[in-house]
Amino acid sequence: MNPAAAAHLSRASRVSAIVKTALAKNLLNDESPVLDLYDLEGLRGRFKEVQDALPSWNHAFAIKTNPIRGVMLEAKNCGLGAEAASIGELEHALQLGFDRSKIVYDSPVKTKAHLKHALNAGVVINLDNLEEIEKVNQLLPDLNVDVTGKIGMRVNPNVGAGKIAMSSTAGKSSKFGLPMTGEFEDEVVKIILENSWIQGLHQHIGSQGISLDQLTLGVERLVALARKINELAGTKQIKYIDVGGGIPTDYESDNEKVAYAEYAKLVNERVPNLDEFNFHSEFGRSLVTKYAISVSKVETVKTWGDRITVLTHFGSNQFLREVYLPDTWFHRMSVLDQNGDPKVSDLIEQDVGGPLCFQGDYLAKARALPEIKPGDYIVMHDIGGYTYALYSRFNSIQAPAVYGYDASENFYEFKSRESLAETLSFWGHLKPRAM
Repeated sequence: MNPAAAAHLSRASRVSAIVKTALAKNLLNDESPVLDLYDLEGLRGRFKEVQDALPSWNHAFAIKTNPIRGVMLEAKNCGLGAEAASIGELEHALQLGFDRSKIVYDSPVKTKAHLKHALNAGVVINLDNLEEIEKVNQLLPDLNVDVTGKIGMRVNPNVGAGKIAMSSTAGKSSKFGLPMTGEFEDEVVKIILENSWIQGLHQHIGSQGISLDQLTLGVERLVALARKINELAGTKQIKYIDVGGGIPTDYESDNEKVAYAEYAKLVNERVPNLDEFNFHSEFGRSLVTKYAISVSKVETVKTWGDRITVLTHFGSNQFLREVYLPDTWFHRMSVLDQNGDPKVSDLIEQDVGGPLCFQGDYLAKARALPEIKPGDYIVMHDIGGYTYALYSRFNSIQAPAVYGYDASENFYEFKSRESLAETLSFWGHLKPRAM
């Protein structure tokens, strides 16, 4: 068996048992031909790993990575906080009962009403711009809230863009925060000193495509700025540092690309005396991506012409980035037969398409896989981050069911298959309302 075929058999064998269990429970059927499966032991282990590496930090799980309630509850029950990038995500975390002192709200676009809601909720708030500072100044006199150590300012440490431009948020052209280097540093310091209730500094520089050196450089620059502000203030005005951004994930193997202990070691070596401040992290992708798979039944295979085209029930509805930018967002695939056993045959090039009505809806072109037949199952690996969270409503495709499973293969339904009524409710009222 050649190395590529052996690699396929190895990864397919690792997921075969749990897919067989799903089939035995009739979770995959004509009414629900696609689903997501989460390895709960894997998630819990990764949540523990980050807390063991940096035990004094509040690790606020980035909700945008994966807002599935069952996943978020696992994070909460393991002691993590939550990072909310919108008012909807903030309400999500509040409804799920996260410790409010561990919720970080840092949407780049906040209305005055949003800020009032967050201030009354008592969560940590990171402001993005001068207008938000003015809104808070208008709100505080009329609110009976203690904001000590709860409001920070997002600054751009300008550590450079990563390898993936659209997910890099700390280059010179970033839309986020206030630039804090060069000619802008004195102005940022002046603004923060004039608003003594600003008592935190926040950065978010991206995740995939960002190096550990860039992440650590961001921490160095924020800590240096915080110490400068505190010295000029004559008091410890800056009380917390929020280190947004994450470590990269390996989509080519079953291994994690970076251990959290490696990142912790680098940060502690380069930035001594970190216990001077309270720290928040905002990891997301690196916490959950490796611990979930998507499984779809193959509905049809077309062998006419010079290509083999396989059509499935997932495509750019759930894998938006993967379809539009396949060279950047690669996922491994495995093929199982109708019984859930790994398919073993010579690998041949096949196109794997989704259910959407446009020609570009391909998860893979000319991907070398065992010969696929109708009724087989295709598994997408490493789907725990930024897949379901980006779900598209194009063509009104019902969102799939989501389950977690434990080491004993007990299943827990996180989300049922979306009904047609639920799908269509997105498009508005059956009868327009007079206003």
